[in-house]
Amino acid sequence: MACEATRRRRAAVVIRWVARIWSIPVLLFVAVMFAGEVLFPHATPPTSARDVVGLALFPFGVCLGILLAWRWEGLGGIICLASFFGFYAALGLFNGRLPRGPSFALIAAPGFLSMASFLLRRSSQQQKNARPLA
Repeated sequence: MACEATRRRRAAVVIRWVARIWSIPVLLFVAVMFAGEVLFPHATPPTSARDVVGLALFPFGVCLGILLAWRWEGLGGIICLASFFGFYAALGLFNGRLPRGPSFALIAAPGFLSMASFLLRRSSQQQKNARPLA
């Protein structure tokens, strides 16, 4: 049983670092896109509820979750995933369709990985603390 907990702990560490490494280019990409839009605007500022909700959830909510996951994996993962799924729900409600392609999911992937690492680490701690019934 201790061996299984050790494997889960090791997997959690690997997944945590994959999430952190993946988050660096994601955050840089979003920052460059944001800076480009601030310096060279292509569209009018968001004024409709659809635009404000969309931007609050994606990229801001997702990126906030990714940043928080560096310190608090569970909290950051929950914020990132809630923002990601909230963004998809909002687009479905406002536009009547969901975005196509993997780009949004690839940007939110560090949040998924952080949540997986948190859950693995938590289950390994619970397994380690479990006492045999004998």
